[in-house]
Amino acid sequence: MSLTKSQYQKILREYDELQYQSQRELEEHQAEIRKKVPRIAEIDQEIISLGSDAARARLQANTERSKRLISRIHTLSAEKSRLLTENGYPTDYLTRHYRCKDCHDTGFVGTLVCHCMAQRSIDLLYRQSNLGDVLKKENFDTFSWDCFSDDDFFKDDVSGETPLSNMKQVVPYCQDFSKKFDKTGENLVLYGNTGVGKTFLTHCIARDALNRAKSVIYLSAGALFDELSKHSFSNMKDQDEEAEAGIYHCDLLIIDDLGTELVNTFTIASLFQCLNTRLAAKKSIVISTNLSPTGLREVYTERISSRITGNFTFIKLFGADIRTERRMRAYSEALSGS
Repeated sequence: MSLTKSQYQKILREYDELQYQSQRELEEHQAEIRKKVPRIAEIDQEIISLGSDAARARLQANTERSKRLISRIHTLSAEKSRLLTENGYPTDYLTRHYRCKDCHDTGFVGTLVCHCMAQRSIDLLYRQSNLGDVLKKENFDTFSWDCFSDDDFFKDDVSGETPLSNMKQVVPYCQDFSKKFDKTGENLVLYGNTGVGKTFLTHCIARDALNRAKSVIYLSAGALFDELSKHSFSNMKDQDEEAEAGIYHCDLLIIDDLGTELVNTFTIASLFQCLNTRLAAKKSIVISTNLSPTGLREVYTERISSRITGNFTFIKLFGADIRTERRMRAYSEALSGS
């Protein structure tokens, strides 16, 4: 699991709490039954004694005695179930109940991580990613080709592709990226004008990565530098160091709208350190920006632009503003229905 030490410990504490709760519930049930149906407590003690005797009989290869003892245990168990039912209790009232029957609320089945712990990890990673519920709406499953024009009017001058034909190449590439980035260390820049689908695609990539239990931190450029400045200038070192460690070492860092932040010596130095640290660790980065490769060189230093151009795959998106197109389509549909 791609969790920090503190996140992993938090999940283990949750499992400790679940085990404590189930044990406490069982003890309360046992105390209640001892008062209301004391015969059941007698049966439990007799079953324990008979179980020990049956084990010794098996070790002594006394098959007949072992069978008789086991038969008696079954008879007592049936009596116990009958007494519970007659007194208005379910037959499993004195059985310890676990949230997960597979791992008994330990998080592990043998030495393997249980499916419930895997899901807890994914849920925690979703909360950490800063994306909330947006990924339920924006992901590869909800992607619509209807938003992209195939009109020659919108053809790209360099590639000769229409927005639709271009996107039909971009989407499979992004899907492949989301499945392999942690193995390849690949990095990606999605660039183009406002409203051409950059942010939607970063959401798609983030969701696929999170569903594979990969740690993803998604921040706008402004929020990224705000977080890094907190570490540099704050007295809350423990909390800020963990946030910074996440930015530097999560499986995938997504920086949205790079170039919209206030560019100064601090942001330039912080961006350079972030890029350098993650590239050295082969930790992937996805950047969305309105800046072209030339624009990146003009806004940032040569050191930064060379790091990006030398280590990232650039993908250009183009076409009409999708958000404007959707609003116009909704307006037309409303008029036609009125």
